[in-house]
Amino acid sequence: MAACARSKMSTLIKIIAGVVQPDEGKLLLDGKDVRFTDPAAANRAGIACIFQELSLIPDLSVADNISISDPPQRFGMIDRKAQRRIAEDALRRAGAEGIHPLAPLKDLALSRRQMVEIAKALARNPRLLILDEARSA
Repeated sequence: MAACARSKMSTLIKIIAGVVQPDEGKLLLDGKDVRFTDPAAANRAGIACIFQELSLIPDLSVADNISISDPPQRFGMIDRKAQRRIAEDALRRAGAEGIHPLAPLKDLALSRRQMVEIAKALARNPRLLILDEARSA
């Protein structure tokens, strides 16, 4: 893809993700005009974007990274069994069953980390999943 077209596509993805505000035009979701003021608003609408730059924490486990924004809780503490089940399901859905949920992220190759990033997005059950060259490595 040409650099100009890639730049425009990246900007469009950032607008959909609520990272950048549009100068003009409109964004329709379910036929309704929407504008996301920040990424949290896009997330609440069920939009998940995966950018080239990973948003993972290397010193945490795969399971911790997958559920970092909404960890399952029991008695006010993280429910590690539920967290592992969520991670296993998300990794399976991402086609990455070979990645162990308890593995330290920093021990994984970049391509495997990208699969964890995809699993992290899938764990949120998004209505719309956008991949911005997420598997380029």
